[in-house]
Amino acid sequence: MPADFSTHQGGTDTFITGLVDASNTPIDLTGATVALLLRSLTSLAPVQLANMAEVMTPATLGGVQYTFAASDTVTAGNYMANWVVTYAGGQVATYPNPGYMWVEIEPSLTGEPQQLVSLPDIKEYLGLDPAQRNRDHELLTMIEGMRPQIEDITGPIIPIKRQEWHDGGQTFIELDRPPNTGMGTTPVLTLLGCSEWRGPIEYPLLVIQDPAHGSIYSCMLDPYDGTVTRHTAGGAVTPFPPQEQCVRATYQSGQAVVPANVRQACLEIVRVNLRTTESLGKGMQAEMEQLDQRRVFTIPPGAERMLKPTSRAPSII
Repeated sequence: MPADFSTHQGGTDTFITGLVDASNTPIDLTGATVALLLRSLTSLAPVQLANMAEVMTPATLGGVQYTFAASDTVTAGNYMANWVVTYAGGQVATYPNPGYMWVEIEPSLTGEPQQLVSLPDIKEYLGLDPAQRNRDHELLTMIEGMRPQIEDITGPIIPIKRQEWHDGGQTFIELDRPPNTGMGTTPVLTLLGCSEWRGPIEYPLLVIQDPAHGSIYSCMLDPYDGTVTRHTAGGAVTPFPPQEQCVRATYQSGQAVVPANVRQACLEIVRVNLRTTESLGKGMQAEMEQLDQRRVFTIPPGAERMLKPTSRAPSII
């Protein structure tokens, strides 16, 4: 079912609705004030809305409206909502009653993070009408939800910035999450910074491209095996300080392009998981089976085979 109201991040649309009682008769709001209450239950408190809600004229028809400010719609997601009415005599009531409204703030295309596969690709693979948008949020949630499980198999795909601490005492450290360099990959591994600590004192290391540029405090990344080697003057190799957790590395890791086999596996994973969330039949047994399936995000055998060429050793973190 579509949301009661939808807008995009940064949107300033107006939410208009009519309040009715249990017999579907419009509420008389003469002399009343009204406020919109908006909250995601994953947040500690309701959204602090910037504007006031309004009672529309004539008040006897129960019409209310709220015009969102850009600051109200900063965070994309699904929100529960109520209209809170304070009548002239001081009584307070919430509508709808019972239940809540559903307000959806859709991600902005300019700010939405990169994903493994796009929504249009999913719709084409599933044979869905592109103009049918009532399941867009469900599909986007699946696309986002499967990424951690897939990257646990393949290593990082979407390039992100990481920071790690390592023990010293050796001439090199091994980064925890380098990208896969197998067939069909376009690995991205950039060392953004590296420092070592000698006691309480930090010594930033110059990141060099080859040993010829080595200085007393320098290091060099091997982008193929994900190691950072400590260099010194003249390009010689020297150990990091012999201390625990004394080397901090900041780097970006991922793939320049989502490998074709990973993209195809994503499409199949969404297809299978979308099917298992659909109705299985009538009765308590069918409902329990459906709930059981929703507890686990399934990676089907066919998708596992597609991911295998890009798989790497499991993460140690």
